[in-house]
Amino acid sequence: LETEVPRHKKTLSQLQERDRAVSEQELPIIAAHFGLDPNKREGSDIVGEQGETLSSTSWDGGWMYRGPGILKGQRKIEAKLPPEKALALATDVVRRLPSLPGQVGEGTVLPGTDDDSFTWVVFPLLYEGQSVVTFNFPGYISKVSVQLGPDGDVWSVHLAYPMQALSEEAELISPEEAWDKLLQNDFLITLEENWGLIPGDRFAAAYSRVKKAELVYWPRYHQFARNEHYDIKYAFSGSTQIGGQQIKFTALVDAVQTVD
Repeated sequence: LETEVPRHKKTLSQLQERDRAVSEQELPIIAAHFGLDPNKREGSDIVGEQGETLSSTSWDGGWMYRGPGILKGQRKIEAKLPPEKALALATDVVRRLPSLPGQVGEGTVLPGTDDDSFTWVVFPLLYEGQSVVTFNFPGYISKVSVQLGPDGDVWSVHLAYPMQALSEEAELISPEEAWDKLLQNDFLITLEENWGLIPGDRFAAAYSRVKKAELVYWPRYHQFARNEHYDIKYAFSGSTQIGGQQIKFTALVDAVQTVD
């Protein structure tokens, strides 16, 4: 263990995906924020004078705003928006958004290609300080993404998988107890470039180094696009030696206290 473990939270609220109807109800507030008339619609979209659109997203229960700059499409440019500038601009955009379901975490600038004229910056949404995680880079399910054009203009903003807390709270084991369960092979593990989960007692390595330990929400059925249940886990991440290879891993330990 080469990192600090998180502070022991005695309890944590259970989460579920927010109903799409909530996003629909919030569209007028979001539209006004982007300077759109909530009453001007084409089908299910709220539309602006310059071709902007705002609509709810059925595939993830959130919403998406598309600005006028996205209509220009991709174009070859000599220099892209510097990552540090993109992060600062996107952070300002997200911090001013109304009606977000969680707290905004630290943003990540996604790697693009040389042909991209835009930049994506992704921010996790935190619930009681905890993120909702996944296998896929950058590792967040509940998030806000900002697409910026080469001049720093907002091409699109996307709220994905907004969550809501349930009234019930779960009692949690301590991080130290979770570490003991890890040492006893009572965990599930995912390896780099492997989309499945392996039981701890089926996993063997020469050694492993844990460089990050956190409390997270994890989809119970990660192979599905949507989930009814999100489980509370301790996630231990780092690198492991298998043969002559160093491979990144994340090991998940159940965080909820069980009653014998």
